[in-house]
Amino acid sequence: MKNKKRVAALLAGFLFAGALTGCGSNGADGSNGSSDGTSGGGAGSKGEIALLPMTLDNEFYVAMKNGAQEKCDELGYGLIAQSGTSHGDAAEQLQLMETMIQKKVKAIMITPCSSTGIISGIKKANEAGIPVIILDTEVDRDALAEQGAETLTYIGSDNYNGGKVAGEYAKKISEEKGETLNTIILTGVPGQENMELRKQGFIDAAGDHVNIVATQNADSDFNKGYDVVTNILTSNKDVDFIYCCNDLMALGALRATKEAGFAIDVLGFDGITDAFNSIKEGGLIGSVAQKPADMAIIGVEMADKALNGEEVETKVNTDLAVADASDVDEWLAYAAKYSGK
Repeated sequence: MKNKKRVAALLAGFLFAGALTGCGSNGADGSNGSSDGTSGGGAGSKGEIALLPMTLDNEFYVAMKNGAQEKCDELGYGLIAQSGTSHGDAAEQLQLMETMIQKKVKAIMITPCSSTGIISGIKKANEAGIPVIILDTEVDRDALAEQGAETLTYIGSDNYNGGKVAGEYAKKISEEKGETLNTIILTGVPGQENMELRKQGFIDAAGDHVNIVATQNADSDFNKGYDVVTNILTSNKDVDFIYCCNDLMALGALRATKEAGFAIDVLGFDGITDAFNSIKEGGLIGSVAQKPADMAIIGVEMADKALNGEEVETKVNTDLAVADASDVDEWLAYAAKYSGK
C-alpha cells in the first residue's frame, strides 16, 4: 500500500505539471526521422503514448510494439513507437525522450539501453509532468534517487529469477547426465542490468552442476554470438552446455556448434519465433520465454490508470518459463499473434 500511495502522490505532481505545460496538446505525427522508428495508428482521442524500445529490429520489441498498439487502440490513445539506429546507444534514447517531451505525449514507456544513461531524460520528463514507465530492463534505482528522478512503474520479467529458471534447467540436465556441465555463458551489451541479472541468476541456481569455462559479451547479436562461440571452440573443445542471455546470441552460438561438428545443448532467453522454430526442429534445447507484448499492454493500462488519477503498482513482474519441445507450440501461437511471424 505504501508503494501505491507514493505513486499516487507522484501522479498528482505529474498532473499538476502537465496542466502548467499544456500537456493535452496533440501535435505529433509519429515520425521524427529516425531510420528505424515507426509510429502507430495516429493520434488517439486521449492523446499519444510513446514507446521507446532499444531497437525495432528484434522480434521481441516488435511484439512489444504490437501489444502496445492493441491496448492503445482499445483505450483511445495514439502510439508513437520509435528506436534509435544503434541497439545500445543511450544518447540516442535520450534524444528520443527529448523529442517525446517536446511532443507533449501523455506517457513514455521505455526499455533502457543503459541502467544509468537515460536518467537525465527521466528527470526532464518528471519536470514536464510526463509519467515514465520502464519496460523489461531496469534502471539503476540508486542513481535515479541521487538525481531526484522517479518512474511511475517497472513492468517486466524478474530477470534474476529468469536466470535462476535457466540455471535450474541446466541443473536438471546435469543430474540426468550424471556429470558437471562445462558451460559457456554469453551476455549482451555491457552495462545492461537485465543481462547481468540473467547471468547471475543462472550461476546461483546451477551451482556446482556447471563448470563455467568462458563468459563473454556478444552484444545480444546473432553474428557476434556466432563469432564468440566459434573462437572459444577453437581452443576449448570440451563444452557441454551454452547459456545465452538472449535468443539471437543463442541462435548464433548454435550455428557455431553445428559448423564445428559439436553436439552441445544451447539454451536461449526471450522466446522469439526463430528460437521456437529451432526448438521444434531439434536445434536449441530451449529458451527462457517472456511475454513482451504483455509488458507493453500492462504499461499502457498503467499509464491510463495513472492519468485518470488511479493508484498503480510500482513494480509488476510478468510471466516467464523455459519453452522446450514439450510446449513449444503454445509459445509459437503467442509469438504469431504479436510478432506477425
